[in-house]
Amino acid sequence: MELAELVARRPFPAAGLLLGLTRRCPLSCAHCSTGSDLFTREEPDGGQLERFVASFGAENRPDVVMLTGGEPLLLPALAERLSTLARGAGSRTALLSGMFFARSASRRGRRGAAIPPAILRAIRSVDHFSASLDVHHE
Repeated sequence: MELAELVARRPFPAAGLLLGLTRRCPLSCAHCSTGSDLFTREEPDGGQLERFVASFGAENRPDVVMLTGGEPLLLPALAERLSTLARGAGSRTALLSGMFFARSASRRGRRGAAIPPAILRAIRSVDHFSASLDVHHE
């Protein structure tokens, strides 16, 4: 799935669903639209999110489920489960990340370090992965 496909769904009511997995985020971006930080404890119940997505059927599902946050990859197992459930109902899935795991590896001098396995599984479980790497981070 390409970014253009996501944008093309905008004119259609309920074609997409944003699921905020957490408001926590290890980055401090000035442009953050959710006011996220690492110390926020506001999180939806993961079990409720899973039950909600599991209730999707062929006739009552969004075209696209976007997993977002905060930083959804702070909860990689939940992101993977939600993606699997949504895709099982016929929805396509997308995830937006600030790539915190890459930044922390490079700060420790580990350029090209491997992506942690749980995060890699979550990334591979979605149809579209967006990495936010713009100059406005932190």
